[in-house]
Amino acid sequence: MHRLDCLLFWPRMISTWKIGGEHPQILVNNKRDALKWYRATNLLDCRISAYPRYTDYYIDRTGIAPSLLHVDIDRLQFETVEQFELASAKTRTNFQKILGSQPTQLWTGRGHHYIQPQKGIVFEKIEDFKKFDQPSRRFMGFEERLITDNKADENHSHIVSFHNCMLRIPGSLNSRCVLYRLHTHRLVDPHTYTRITKLYTWRYVVPAFAGKLLVQSCVYSIEHVRSNEVTIPNNINWLTIS
Repeated sequence: MHRLDCLLFWPRMISTWKIGGEHPQILVNNKRDALKWYRATNLLDCRISAYPRYTDYYIDRTGIAPSLLHVDIDRLQFETVEQFELASAKTRTNFQKILGSQPTQLWTGRGHHYIQPQKGIVFEKIEDFKKFDQPSRRFMGFEERLITDNKADENHSHIVSFHNCMLRIPGSLNSRCVLYRLHTHRLVDPHTYTRITKLYTWRYVVPAFAGKLLVQSCVYSIEHVRSNEVTIPNNINWLTIS
């Protein structure tokens, strides 16, 4: 947790295997309280929200910028290990090529997560984006699909938001992997744990990247939206008319 400066702000939502039920997340005010919950559940399925719990007043006044990119590539979505590793390698290349960054890479027991802090933009505060529905949130999913060449877990990239973007804690256990190994009478091995396999290099990446999208969106906003045509090209398909 201490590796990400973006996790210095509290309170935050956390979740564990033991919490579950109708309210799978609970609010904690500091790292010590979070660690108590993690220990109480024997480190099973320990997660923390990528974004603090903002007040409604703060959201209305300031908005939330997509300041952390969370990419999820699920091993089970690929037929072979080779296909999965190829998609992972291409994703790392895209981070460097498109964003000029090197993300933290986590092995989750069932795939790779990539975590990239970034200096985000509150798109809702930009005049040309105000006509669109939740552009900042939609940018998160668009960016994830772009970086992975549409190989990201669809259950994540299409619904990710500031409220459900949860990061697995390094050193915690994936309960699905544990249950599988118990049923198959296998010992719990390191592949069951969430562990850091690559550390990130901090880079401010969004401004230049989003600037190009802003120019494109303004052009299409004028040419299409104002003429009552709402077809959005694929390169900015994260925007929809509200």
